[in-house]
Amino acid sequence: MDRSAYDPDEIEEEQRERDQKNKINMDFQNFVNRVNDLWGQPQYKGLDLEFDQPCRELGFLGVPYKASVFIVPTSSCLVELIERPFLVITLSKIDIVYVEGVGLGQKNFDMANVFKDFKGDMLRIDSIPSTSLGGIKE
Repeated sequence: MDRSAYDPDEIEEEQRERDQKNKINMDFQNFVNRVNDLWGQPQYKGLDLEFDQPCRELGFLGVPYKASVFIVPTSSCLVELIERPFLVITLSKIDIVYVEGVGLGQKNFDMANVFKDFKGDMLRIDSIPSTSLGGIKE
């Protein structure tokens, strides 16, 4: 039997999901406020710490390790903090970004990040949808 759009169980389930999402958002905002209060104490003022919020609109799917994940930029990094291993790339440490496989008719491309110190391996992010190229350039 199909569930209609007015199924009371489905409506109740959606409300529970909204309530849970709102609670998580409120808990996180409380965490941010507590940390900001702590950072305001004299022993931490000199560190000039602040929260940096990811820009989901410019995020893109890619495969930095073995699984496809959603990578989002912040003002200073590219991050993916959901799946392990986590990904944090400091943009100021990147010297060259090389994209390969970009062309007409291509659905995906790969991106290699070469770091300024040339000591570590370059970091590849594979299988990025071609529709994400504009956001990455930005």
